[in-house]
Amino acid sequence: VNIDDLSTGEKQIVFRGSYLLRNSHNLKNGIVLVDEPELSMHPKWQTEILKFYRNLFTYDGVQKTQIFIATHSEFVLKEALKDQDNVKVILLQVKDGRTVVGPIEERVLPNIESSEIDYLIFGMSTYEYHISLFSYYSTLNKCEYIDDVDKTIRGSRLYDPGFDRKGRKGKMESLPVYVRNFIDHPEEKIRSVNEALLGQSIRLLRSIIQECQTSKTSEQSDE
Repeated sequence: VNIDDLSTGEKQIVFRGSYLLRNSHNLKNGIVLVDEPELSMHPKWQTEILKFYRNLFTYDGVQKTQIFIATHSEFVLKEALKDQDNVKVILLQVKDGRTVVGPIEERVLPNIESSEIDYLIFGMSTYEYHISLFSYYSTLNKCEYIDDVDKTIRGSRLYDPGFDRKGRKGKMESLPVYVRNFIDHPEEKIRSVNEALLGQSIRLLRSIIQECQTSKTSEQSDE
């Protein structure tokens, strides 16, 4: 197969992989830096790419070269977190125009999601992240209906009734429920959510989820 006939993602593997293989013996006990290894790759390949680079420098089951990878891919990150004994994950966050290190422990969702990574690193408040947080909170509290979620949120010691917003038929809704209904029912055109309100609701959901997680952990310890 002519290299020119390969896809862009395949070329990434061939060019980078062959270069590193050619120098692999010289790189033993050294350091390799790879920027965005997931470039032009579909999700399945992104899932495999970390293993691919580690295998290039593994001899008799032992990795001989330390690899530093910079990535924006949730798939690469998920794979990295599966082997926390041998892989160190660091989040670099942008705050006030500066890049700072942020711990991966700031996640509240049970699984790696790009919307949460984007929130932690870039401070991006998105509908996708709010949906994931709301859904997880509902599951965490075994809420079957929206009214159950609303009641549970209002019952949190962190919730201020001043957050309430007027929804359908003048009914007052907790802020997260109000935002959820705005996202799920745009046809009603009775709610208005700007970026500031979305961010406020996300921060509130993260706080009460953390409170709930702490409470459940304490209950399990007591048992």
